[in-house]
Amino acid sequence: MAKPQPQPSKLLSTLVQRGTHASGSVVNPNLLVDLRLLKTERISDGAEMATYGIDFSKAQRPPRSFLAETVSFSYENDVLQLVFGQRELVGAGLDSALVIRMPGAAARDWLGSMETMNPSVGDYAVKLGTPGEKFTELTSNPRQMAKLGSNVVHVSMIGHETCLDFYQASPFAMSESRRTKMLELEPIVRVDLKTSQFITVFNALYEIKSKLPVDK
Repeated sequence: MAKPQPQPSKLLSTLVQRGTHASGSVVNPNLLVDLRLLKTERISDGAEMATYGIDFSKAQRPPRSFLAETVSFSYENDVLQLVFGQRELVGAGLDSALVIRMPGAAARDWLGSMETMNPSVGDYAVKLGTPGEKFTELTSNPRQMAKLGSNVVHVSMIGHETCLDFYQASPFAMSESRRTKMLELEPIVRVDLKTSQFITVFNALYEIKSKLPVDK
């Protein structure tokens, strides 16, 4: 007997309705953010490599939010997959799930930015008295599901609450940013979750750090 497949989600369909703006290599000025020079270092051939950070103060807030009750984590074929779920009101399964897929190199950049947070993720773990929560094992499809891509994440933590703002920077935008030192960031979705859940995500990313590729 065939397993039931996730149904198209009226609840989640708005999450995948991306904002309409000029396509291709035409930049949307409303989505531009500044890049800040963090450091320069000499590489093997004598040339200099510059590392830039994103100034999120002008980044647009993602137009949709998702409240995560569960989190699942996997890394395969150089792609990080995070599954944020909402439980059924009655029963043990998931009613809905938001799947975020991120290239491995982007996941490495995200981890690097989190390692410089002050206070650190480790400080929060000590303060809250928790090493994190276990990931939820996925044993069946949720009733509703949406899949989105992201290669930039902005994290904010306060007490027991954490907010993850997911963005997408296209290859067009990243190529243009080398000339302008500005980046077109398309807001995707905001995920609200417990800090203890986020600590688990950070720890899992740190454990696979050596497997994450580096863009050159």
